[in-house]
Amino acid sequence: MPHFNRISAGDTIDLIGPHPYNMHRSNPYPEDHPMVRQLPEFHRFVRDRGLPWKVWADEVGFSSFRLAATTPQAIYTPCSELEQAQLLVRMMVTQLANGVDKLFWYDFRNDGTDPTWPEHNFGLIRYDNTPKPALVAYANLIHHLRQARWLGTYTIGGGGIAYAFADRAGQPKLVAWVRKGSTTEILRVLSDVSALHVRDIFGSVTTGPVSNHQFALELSATPVFVEGLTEADLKPFLETRDVHRR
Repeated sequence: MPHFNRISAGDTIDLIGPHPYNMHRSNPYPEDHPMVRQLPEFHRFVRDRGLPWKVWADEVGFSSFRLAATTPQAIYTPCSELEQAQLLVRMMVTQLANGVDKLFWYDFRNDGTDPTWPEHNFGLIRYDNTPKPALVAYANLIHHLRQARWLGTYTIGGGGIAYAFADRAGQPKLVAWVRKGSTTEILRVLSDVSALHVRDIFGSVTTGPVSNHQFALELSATPVFVEGLTEADLKPFLETRDVHRR
């Protein structure tokens, strides 16, 4: 980036388009991808120089394949179809919350029928055109995040990951998960709301009580959307970063 700017190419560049894939099985989680760590530096660079550059993750994906003797070695992380759906939501939420403007999923339909070959299993639908769980999770994610206003990173504790946003109707929500395993985290609720709604990545919702201004939130590797909080409930626990320039 500094090189492009030094040779006066900044005015002719509209966006940066990385290809963030999970290429290394030792580091499979989308939250830990090097690109995510580099985004704050990128945003500082363009902000300090008044550059109009945006970030589009111009090809992202997780392949729902299983390992076999014929699988190419050391390329991509195998996952089930359910894990593919989880990772899709986690990747997109993490990158959008950190200032990526657009993401492009690879691809819509599986390219073949070999369950052990990564390139055959990136699709949101199978080769026979039946939907995979990732398709439903993607549709639900779009429903939540269309025209969303990002509020910041929510400090949830216990290894949990959470981001806060306001939906297109202005209603604040959390999206939260843990990298692996499961845990129960206590949310402090400052307002007088009596219950919160927890919606999974496929749209199913459960309702739980707020007791003594606390809510017990069950977290796993599958993200959930927490509804019913007010912005006043979220504000004391938010870390905000100026990464959205819309």
